[in-house]
Amino acid sequence: MRGDDHRTGRQKILDLLRPGNWVSAYECCQCSLKYSARISELRREGHIIENRVERHGRQIHGYFRLTGSPPKLAARPKPPQPTTAESTPSLFGDLRKLNYPD
Repeated sequence: MRGDDHRTGRQKILDLLRPGNWVSAYECCQCSLKYSARISELRREGHIIENRVERHGRQIHGYFRLTGSPPKLAARPKPPQPTTAESTPSLFGDLRKLNYPD
């Protein structure tokens, strides 16, 4: 049932393209009506997606194929964060030492 599928349109398109075979634009629109936007997002993420256009008389048929995925990047270790306000330098010096008139 369609309502039970909680994957995003982008994930559905990616799953459809995974086998590496040419997939028609018609099949892609079954996953997401904005399939071209989802394919653009996947390309921005680094997936290599080829497209092909065939003409059959007056009709034009589009096809897509996944040929490569972005490399898995190792997570960079985060730099240690200061734990107290005293260890964090201020642009204005130590404001605690200032006495303000009432």
